[in-house]
Order: sequence, then C-alpha cells, then structure tokens
Amino acid sequence: MTLRRIIEFLNEAMDRVEVLAVEIRQYIDEVGGMRSLVPTLIGQTAAAGRKTPASGQGEVWSEDRFFAVLTERSPEAAEVARRLVDWATHGPFPRVWFGRGARSGSLTPMHGPPGADVFPSIIWTYARVELQFAALSARPPFDSEALRRELAERLNSISGVQIPESRLAKRPAIELTTLADASALAAFEETMQWVADTWDAQHPTA
Repeated sequence: MTLRRIIEFLNEAMDRVEVLAVEIRQYIDEVGGMRSLVPTLIGQTAAAGRKTPASGQGEVWSEDRFFAVLTERSPEAAEVARRLVDWATHGPFPRVWFGRGARSGSLTPMHGPPGADVFPSIIWTYARVELQFAALSARPPFDSEALRRELAERLNSISGVQIPESRLAKRPAIELTTLADASALAAFEETMQWVADTWDAQHPTA
C-alpha cells in the first residue's frame, strides 16, 4: 500500500483526526545547476474535506450544552442519551470525551485508560448514535472482520437496526429514538458491554 493510500485510509477511518503528509520533489537543472523543491500535500481526500463543515473546530462542548441542544431537537432522543450515558459512566465506559464541533456536538463514552482505550459509539446532538466500525477496524482485536461482523449481528438483533456488511469498516448511525424501548436499550448496552469485555480480553493490563 502506498503512503498516499495509507494516509487516505486513516483520514477515512478517523473522525477526530486529519492526517497529512508533505512530499517534496527535487528538480535539478542539469545545465545551470539550479535546484528546485516542489512540495505536494498528501491526504486531503474528499472524505477528509467533509469533516470541516460537519464538525469544524470550536470550543469543547460541555454536558449541559450537549443535552440542551439535543433536547431542543428531540426530547425523546435526549432522554435515551441520558439513560445510555448514565449506564455507560457507571459501568464499562466511565470517561466521556466531548467534541469541538462548531455546529454539532458529540459525546464519546470511553473504555480503558487513556492511550489504551476504545470507543465503539459516539452520540451526536443531531439525535443519532454513530457506531465506530471504522476506528475499531484499525485496533486489535476488532481488526478482525469476523469480530466486527459479530458486533453488527448483535446490533442487528435490535428492532429497527440494520447494519449491512458493506459498513463493517465505516461509521453507520442509528436514530437514538430506535433505543427508546427499554428492551432495545438494554440490548444495545449489552452489546457495548460485549465490546468492552472483548477489548479487555485482548488488553488485560489496560
């Protein structure tokens, strides 16, 4: 895989980071001996370019601001998010990371200590939960497609959720209101617990 493709893959896979490289080509005038250096920026794919308007840099969101915006959009979705975050922070995802989106806020429950953590889902103020198959695909043991397929199958057992196999290295999203039913939310939480347990089995010291 070329350096360009590696960088483009990382940009497609990671939502919070943009990876760039500078290629510098040297040209020498054999007659006059003059040397010219021509830089080329590598990594600005169309996917990377779409990150800026959707989640442009702003101030870090707070919990109060996040839920105020989400509640204004959908009180039902905000209630689901509160229940999910309460379960996560009192269970396997005790740390929460807030994004810096200029227009849309994000809340990411984190499992494991910094540097050895995993985040299978991100909650957004536009009332969706984004499943992080792309990020997981670059991190063992979820670099195994079989494990990501099992994750999709567990999620697809929830009524109203349908993640196709073509999205096993992407960031599919579901409406928060899909989890409004208590049994649906419990099934989602059980699946997130499975992700954390599977991660711990591979990272016993994390």
